[in-house]
Amino acid sequence: MKERPPPAYRPVVAALARWYIPRFVRKAFHAVRLDAQSAIPPAATPTVIYLNHPSWWDPLIGAVIACRFYPRHKHYCPIDAQSLTQYPIMRQLGFFPVHKNTARGAAEFLQASRSVLRQNNSILWVTPQGDFVDSLVRPVALKPGLGHLARDIYPITFVPMAIEYIFWQDRLPEALISLGAPISPDRHGEKTAAQWTQRLAAALEQQQNVLRAKAVLRSGDGFTTLLMRQSGVGGIYDLRLRYGGKKPLSASVSPEEQDA
Repeated sequence: MKERPPPAYRPVVAALARWYIPRFVRKAFHAVRLDAQSAIPPAATPTVIYLNHPSWWDPLIGAVIACRFYPRHKHYCPIDAQSLTQYPIMRQLGFFPVHKNTARGAAEFLQASRSVLRQNNSILWVTPQGDFVDSLVRPVALKPGLGHLARDIYPITFVPMAIEYIFWQDRLPEALISLGAPISPDRHGEKTAAQWTQRLAAALEQQQNVLRAKAVLRSGDGFTTLLMRQSGVGGIYDLRLRYGGKKPLSASVSPEEQDA
């Protein structure tokens, strides 16, 4: 089979995206926070960062990590072919089309991914659940493509990345991220593609559990803040808090305190 060239990638467009995306994300969230215990691998070997897929924001949150820790790498990501027709500029940012839930799409993913991972200084980003899945759903199930990459490519490193969106004290949500320990399959490993898919799914589920346990504490302690919007709930309510001396409503405030 003839090898495909890597998907399109324009460094100038990518540089503009690195400038724009953090500013765009900052406007939508109170903060973007990274679990302080996260492992940030150097991505010196072919690297796949794979993440759960609870929302439309996931690629942009991934881009924040890419901008912060891997600004000199080229980044690639599969995307539904139909969606890519609506946003053609994404081709220049390393997005490549796959036809979801078809044999053709599985072949497209594997061919493009292998061409990406043959390049130096490239990272492949994947949301292998395929569709949007709530971050609380267990067990975590992944499409089989990652298992084939783990079985067939050496050397290669997989990094599980958990994302959760949660409201704490602010009007806007928190975007929380946790990266797990890198997984590097052995060339002489005996695992099948299906077994590798199961192992990678278990690692992502474990990382989601780690992040959930920290998210419910409703505290930035234990996180590194990557982006942060100015505090405040905004609008008339913010003015009322500032000049009226009222306490913000929360589950920890009694009705008597709210009426004080």
